Amino acid sequence: MPKSAQPFIDFEKAIIFINTLSTDLALMELLLASLIELCNRLLSLMNLIHRYKGNSSTPTEATQQLSRSTSMLRNDILYTCSLNEALLRRIRQLQQKIQIQLTVVNALIAQRDNIAIKSDSTSMKSIAVLTMFFLPSTLVASLFSMPLFNWNAGPEESVTGTRAWIYLAVTLPLTAFVLCLWWLWSWYIDHQHSRKA
Repeated sequence: MPKSAQPFIDFEKAIIFINTLSTDLALMELLLASLIELCNRLLSLMNLIHRYKGNSSTPTEATQQLSRSTSMLRNDILYTCSLNEALLRRIRQLQQKIQIQLTVVNALIAQRDNIAIKSDSTSMKSIAVLTMFFLPSTLVASLFSMPLFNWNAGPEESVTGTRAWIYLAVTLPLTAFVLCLWWLWSWYIDHQHSRKA
């Protein structure tokens, strides 16, 4: 796909949306866990009532009705508890999917940033090439504007001034020093990258 045809993705909105979903799912997980715990407590209470009711020696119409109601209620609670457990498993699965999506979005952001850094690196190389292009002409212009040369010298006089050697004595070692520093720095960076790889 050409670069111009790539879709624009608003990563900030995507991350906010995914984090909001993650928060909502965590709240749902807490609520479902609480409902499951409540169902289990209700079942424990019903078992306690059933044991208490079982101590009665003569079953009356009221106790029989209570027994039927208790049985129906127990079935409803068991169904609700199993439904909540299924929902809880589904929420945990969705949370795992959200974590995967968040990882993918972070990888896409890193990829986009790497492309931007590569573009910046290309721009810096272009600036360096332009600097190398203009550096010789700048040097020549600087030399001609310095009082190192006597352009009005007669046939018997030297065009080179008496202090021209100072310029060369300072410039050549300084240039060599800067180039050596650059070479050492490049070697150090390459060495660090090779150690990490």
